[in-house]
Amino acid sequence: MDFSRHHIPPTPSSSSFRDKLKFNTPVDVTERMLLLLTWLSTHRRAVIFACTLCICFIYLDILPTSDSSHQPGGDVGYNGQMNDLDMDYLPDDPDYHLQEIQATLSSSPHQGPEPMGSIFTKDMFAAPNYQDEEDSLIKPLTVIILRKSSRSGAIEHLVHQILNYPFFKEIFIYNTDSSSPLNKDMFTIPDIDSVKMQIINVSKNDRLNSLSRYTLCASMASYEYCYFQDDDIFDDADQNIVSTQTSTSYYWDTLYVNFLRYPSLIHGNVQSSRFIDHYRWRFHNRELKMHSGYIDLAFGAIVPRWKVQHFLTQLGKSGLGKDRLYEADAYFSIWSNQYPWLLDNPLKTSLPISVSSTGAKIEDMDLSSFLLDPNPHVGDTRRMIYDAARRLHRTLQNDLTPNPKDYVERSEEMPPIHQRDTRSSCANDRCLFITNIDPVSSEQLGMVPIFDKAKYTNPKDWDQALDEHLDLPSNDYWVLHGYHNAVDQRNDTCWMIKPNPRTNDYFGLITLGNGMPSRLVISTTTFTSLPDDPIDELFKISILRNENDWTPCKVVHYSTSNNPVATDISFDLNCSSDNMDIADENNNFKKDPIYDNQHLEKIHTIRVSFLKDLEKPFDVCGLTINSLSV
Repeated sequence: MDFSRHHIPPTPSSSSFRDKLKFNTPVDVTERMLLLLTWLSTHRRAVIFACTLCICFIYLDILPTSDSSHQPGGDVGYNGQMNDLDMDYLPDDPDYHLQEIQATLSSSPHQGPEPMGSIFTKDMFAAPNYQDEEDSLIKPLTVIILRKSSRSGAIEHLVHQILNYPFFKEIFIYNTDSSSPLNKDMFTIPDIDSVKMQIINVSKNDRLNSLSRYTLCASMASYEYCYFQDDDIFDDADQNIVSTQTSTSYYWDTLYVNFLRYPSLIHGNVQSSRFIDHYRWRFHNRELKMHSGYIDLAFGAIVPRWKVQHFLTQLGKSGLGKDRLYEADAYFSIWSNQYPWLLDNPLKTSLPISVSSTGAKIEDMDLSSFLLDPNPHVGDTRRMIYDAARRLHRTLQNDLTPNPKDYVERSEEMPPIHQRDTRSSCANDRCLFITNIDPVSSEQLGMVPIFDKAKYTNPKDWDQALDEHLDLPSNDYWVLHGYHNAVDQRNDTCWMIKPNPRTNDYFGLITLGNGMPSRLVISTTTFTSLPDDPIDELFKISILRNENDWTPCKVVHYSTSNNPVATDISFDLNCSSDNMDIADENNNFKKDPIYDNQHLEKIHTIRVSFLKDLEKPFDVCGLTINSLSV
């Protein structure tokens, strides 16, 4: 992939079509896209390939040649870029950027496993609040749904849920099921007219597959950020086998809050049974400023529109064949040359037909292991992910000048991968689980091979190199013991900390509206009673007060109680700065700069740090903060 030199194939030969898509004058890009989609519905699939390249050429013509640093700002800023990243000068603690988020949050957290409406209000997303989206803390989203399910109720079910979240301001549905055309009148949903919705029906021979996400977001979205989603992820509207389990959680509030912290990054959900695989699809080469990773967008992801526009420009200069263009998901996040922020969230999926047709009983199945096909880590998709990495490596290698002209970002966006401690959404979508502990040790992560396309010529070579340096847990192990098990509202499932916790390791929660923490309960099977060491010599409990300023809470009282599957260690806390004799290095009492006196409708962050190395593994089976129990 040489983005700067590859020949652009010619546009379609139809003179009327070509005249309406002239590139040498300013035109309405949305009009072009609508024209293109209408035209595609009546022409053969072979011509779609040329039209797709035509779209890419539009963005090549519209976007100015850049020095690979699109986002404004200095070396380090809210948008998250840092030039010539040097880990030696990074702070030990990440800047959480939570003090920037203003929201009317519920002070009565939801307790049941079923999802509910958003913590954000519609008034927050009135047009005057986001006139300048780049600077505004309110960032509305355009939803792009790739409709794949053959079940008639699945898409309506998904749209109905989306309408409960006010940051979703418009919806585009790209319908790939030619046997079941859609129109807006088919949706019997209250408030269906509260958001703009447009449906694109395409025939089987004309569909663009995953490429449609990018063309719609780049050309038709009204807002600067898009949310990508496939409808068959939540295919439980027709009471199929999945819906007999606990209700689907969408994690939209927590995903959105994490996105608001660093909006220039790609933020997405990852199926728990695929989470570990993503450690295999990170590619780094510091000399070439390569720092890239893969994400499967089908499970829900928020992306900046400018990244999508850059990607279309890259596609137009890449020389990819049409079979690979139609599977653009394999290339998008890799060619962004950034690590996406992944949350380990166990989304429910439909059973494969081969399984659901056997008549097997649901209690005999482990639904968490069922994945949508194709699995991105085997077969053609796996090869395309690796092909994307090799092409990116070649492009970076071909231009080592200070100001490259190839539409590839060189600066690594903040925070760096080792400081991204937000790991999973709570099952009730009212908190985020944080920890600095990776599935593998920091020593092993430091030994990950430098990616070189000449040395690792195929995916098998790369897998072998990783297996030599990383002791990654299996996917089955992660389903049973991953991050999500700490906050799934079940005490019989636990996150197992391996390797054993070390001094200053921590875990905790970002809570979305639950009051100042005054009570903390840790459910664990590690201890059957109070540990032998005094509790204040084992744990330190702190709350975040200002960016990365952690203030210890005073433990007023602690105790243990046993339940049938775990031991609850309870702490009564005093975390209020007004009532604590906490002084800084200048002997000045610390104040609370980001929370008002109400303390109820705010985002709070609490963490539990280990004060010594543990000689055995530690597990977390559940957490309770005040009345919020996960």
